[in-house]
Amino acid sequence: MPVSKRDKKVSLTKTTKKGMGLKQKLVENIRKSLETHENLFVFTTRNMRNGPLKDARDTWLGSRFFMGKPKVMAFALGRTEAEEQHKDLHKVSPFVKGQCGLLLTSKPKDEVIQWFHSYSNKSYARSGFVPTETIKLEAGPLQEFAAAMEPHLRSLGLPTQLEKGKIILREDHTVCTQGVPLTPEQAGILKLLKIQIAEFKLTPLCMWSKEGYFKKLKGPKEESLVATTPITSNTITTTTTTTTKSTPEIPNNRHEDEEMETEKMSPDFRPRRSTRIKKPLKRTPEERRSSIKKLTGTPSLSSKGTPSRKSVRNLKISE
Repeated sequence: MPVSKRDKKVSLTKTTKKGMGLKQKLVENIRKSLETHENLFVFTTRNMRNGPLKDARDTWLGSRFFMGKPKVMAFALGRTEAEEQHKDLHKVSPFVKGQCGLLLTSKPKDEVIQWFHSYSNKSYARSGFVPTETIKLEAGPLQEFAAAMEPHLRSLGLPTQLEKGKIILREDHTVCTQGVPLTPEQAGILKLLKIQIAEFKLTPLCMWSKEGYFKKLKGPKEESLVATTPITSNTITTTTTTTTKSTPEIPNNRHEDEEMETEKMSPDFRPRRSTRIKKPLKRTPEERRSSIKKLTGTPSLSSKGTPSRKSVRNLKISE
């Protein structure tokens, strides 16, 4: 049945929008923390997870982490010299963009920078993550899964079958390829295999102190953030080689072929009409009379060129 236009969904939740009040509160908290702490660091997050960020907050109990909208945080710091509360604080606002955060602390600068470079946490990859290695599964029994998991593994794309209560992988299967983004099914397989290839990392961008000291920091290189040790298991093999295939260009000679065909055609050429639809022919009165003579003999014709009723009646009687 068609959906009725009167059928409308009514939500029974009573939630209020955070709106301007939350933004003003964030601005006030940042400006109060600037008065109580000496150093400010701007950092970006990679493979954001709530759990590792909570652990970082517990590590720096005397400091403050702020994660909010970049424009609101930049407004709190001051975007120009007229808006800034402290000297050279407006130089920090251009770095506050994208997925970033603020760390306000009174600890020494070298200690904070060293913690940024050393802190990392492994986690499960999500869909869209670009893996840095190729993970393959060898054919054979999958002993880490129960028999009831076989339909779910098959729905994720694994070529499995159930034999004598054991899940068996019929052939070798590539779970993920280096440099190719993960699909939701591939991310689910890696999570079931308990393989963590994503890494939560905080990268410092710049720092500022109340003394008027501002410095742009260079984060750690991408190569140092990638785990180079392969994942070893009974049924898992990893490779870091990539293959590039060059696809030959297919020439598009469609227009040239059409030009050659038009040159071969004569000027008197006319395309053939379709014979499926037959239009009625326009016949003259004489042609009509001749056709009627062939069908009914030689009956008398009316003034309009059609056989009269009397002649048709006599023809039926004679038959």
